[in-house]
Amino acid sequence: MNTKYLTILAAGTLFLFTTISFGQSIKSTNGDREKAYPQLDVNTVPAEVKVKFAEAYPVTSYEVWYGYPTFANESDWYCYDPNLYSDKYPEFYIVQFMQNNSPHKAIFYQTGNRISTYRRLNADSPVTLPETVSEVLRKGAYKNWNVITDSEELIVRDSNMMKVYRIEIENGNTTHFLYFDADGTILKDMVN
Repeated sequence: MNTKYLTILAAGTLFLFTTISFGQSIKSTNGDREKAYPQLDVNTVPAEVKVKFAEAYPVTSYEVWYGYPTFANESDWYCYDPNLYSDKYPEFYIVQFMQNNSPHKAIFYQTGNRISTYRRLNADSPVTLPETVSEVLRKGAYKNWNVITDSEELIVRDSNMMKVYRIEIENGNTTHFLYFDADGTILKDMVN
């Protein structure tokens, strides 16, 4: 009986390890839902970055690391391009993870200082879009466009706690990413 129990336990553990280790694939969250991005081996991420990440997010699951080459200008902190993810000589480190059943991303400098945090707004999220942003979507220039389900993200900059809301909208074959501040002002409109 003990041998049978141990065999079942070992098989279950092996199945679980295999599923967790090899069964997951990160796909794009930016409209090109089938593109897989180059991931970093966690051993190549600087220790300072991993320490700061662990301090900020002690309980997470499903961590995947990416490198990012550089930001073109100061405003890029909230609208980076996942197509630029690289596993070669990154200037910045992006970690994608789950916390409280909600997808998150955090961007770090090489020194370990966090630049910003992205959190997907979904049914489990305690945060929703401000009414000012919802009103612009309902009554503004994009009122006839469709908001892509589960595309809303809250982005918080660490240095000044500025909040930016990212929403993906579509009209026919055209997709845009709109970035709003909390007052409902469109900060950036990016065609995808």
